Amino acid sequence: MEIKNVVAKPSDKTIYPAMIFEVEISHRRYQEAIVSIDGLLESDDGKILANLVDATIDAKPSEIAARDSNLDSKFTEIVYNSILIAQLEKKAVDYIEKRRLENKKRDVFLTLNLNVKIIVGKTRISHLHSIKTKITGFPQRINTASGRTSNVEGIMVYAYDPEFSTEFVNRWIISGDGSPVFLSLISQSIKKEGLRISSTDWIHDARARIKTIRKVDFGQENSHSRLSP
Repeated sequence: MEIKNVVAKPSDKTIYPAMIFEVEISHRRYQEAIVSIDGLLESDDGKILANLVDATIDAKPSEIAARDSNLDSKFTEIVYNSILIAQLEKKAVDYIEKRRLENKKRDVFLTLNLNVKIIVGKTRISHLHSIKTKITGFPQRINTASGRTSNVEGIMVYAYDPEFSTEFVNRWIISGDGSPVFLSLISQSIKKEGLRISSTDWIHDARARIKTIRKVDFGQENSHSRLSP
C-alpha cells in the first residue's frame, strides 16, 4: 500500500481556511479493504500543521475474497480515491509562509502522514469436490439432522486445484490461512513527502482563498500577520 498521487488545492466549500488533498492510495483488490483514513499535515521540516480529516463521499464499495481459486488473477493493485481536509489555523499558515520564504523558488513543500485502517482477508478456498454416490456405492438416501430423509447427491473429497471453481452457490467453502482467523483489522502508516505547491499556485489560489476567509472570520490582518508575496 502506498500513496500514488496527491492533488492539493484550497477549499472553496468550508467556512474556515482549509486545504483539500485528493489522494490516490494503491491497495490489493479482494485482499484489502480500506475502512478509514486520517493523519497529519506536516511542514517540510516535520512540524505538525493540522489534522487531516477524511471527507470522502460515495467511496466505491470494497470486497474481500478468499484465495486459491480461479479468481486469483483478479487480486491486482487498484487505486482508492480519497479526499482529506486540513483546517489551517493562523499559526499554521504563518509557519507555511515562513518556510516558503526560506525556499529559493518560494515554493511550499508539505508532508502527508497518513494512518490507514484496512481489513485484510486471511482466508483460502477449500478445494472440495463432489463424487457421485453410484461410483462409490454409498446409500442413495440418508436421514438428516433435522429428521428429514434426503437424496444423497455425492460425497465430498479434497483435491488441490489452483483454478478451483464450482457451479454450486453454496460450495465455496473457506478456511483460515493456517489458523481460525478469517479477517484482521490493521492500521498502516504511509507518508507522502515533498508535496510541492508552486509559488504561483500558493499566492494566487491557496493564499488568496485563505486571506479572503480570514477577513470574514478575524477582521483585517495587522502588519505582523500579513502574508508576504
